[in-house]
Amino acid sequence: MNQHARDEETRQAGMHAGHRFGDVVPSIETDDELAWFFNYAALDCSGPSVLGAMRSGRHPGSLGVTEACIEALHSAREIMQRLQKLGGREIDVLDALYTERRWSRAIERRLGHLAPVVEVLTTTEWLEELVEQHPEEATAWREQATRACGHAIRAYERVRGDGPSVVPQEDL
Repeated sequence: MNQHARDEETRQAGMHAGHRFGDVVPSIETDDELAWFFNYAALDCSGPSVLGAMRSGRHPGSLGVTEACIEALHSAREIMQRLQKLGGREIDVLDALYTERRWSRAIERRLGHLAPVVEVLTTTEWLEELVEQHPEEATAWREQATRACGHAIRAYERVRGDGPSVVPQEDL
């Protein structure tokens, strides 16, 4: 399976490997599944672009590409079914936590990797202004976001169980 813009080192490390959300540390499988689902599932399900296929030596309609797309669709469907068992707030928190984005330095400095969760839990258009004007409140927001992350990760891990990750593996 073509991992698109990700390099293998980033892929193996997971998006938030080593971070804690309150007392919750996501399993490698959970981290891998959610990072893939929220960032790459749509690309993997649709197959590589013509240019991407040329670079990988595969043709867009080849059997290998078609099989990889089918495997990605199956994995995305399984993760989607797990997410549908959660509440809307948990899905929003996981989406915010795992969707890759860039933040201003002021937000990164105050909120770190929890910035997208704070965004979901607060008024988005005022976030940067609030962080700059009320740095003392950023600590309370981090704590609230940490609790929400822990709750959402625990909820996903309950519905996913202890099996291996369903993320499609690159063809060797």
